[in-house]
Amino acid sequence: MPPGARRDVYLLITQPGADRISKPHPAGSVEHIIVTRGRALVGLIGAPEELGEGDYICYPADQTHMFKALEPDTYALLVAEQN
Repeated sequence: MPPGARRDVYLLITQPGADRISKPHPAGSVEHIIVTRGRALVGLIGAPEELGEGDYICYPADQTHMFKALEPDTYALLVAEQN
């Protein structure tokens, strides 16, 4: 890992109607998401992808991005990288 780099790991447990819109993080930030249960719209605001169980996406988190559950009790693993 480069000096000063940071990796944070989160378990997201989300519900439809509780959309998560995130403002841009520091330049060079990247997020990785794996949906482990349910379905969700994930990614950059202008181009989110629909993901199901086992699907993966990586996107630049230094732009506005979103996570929107499409099914109750949608679970995802989020790895946030800041370099």
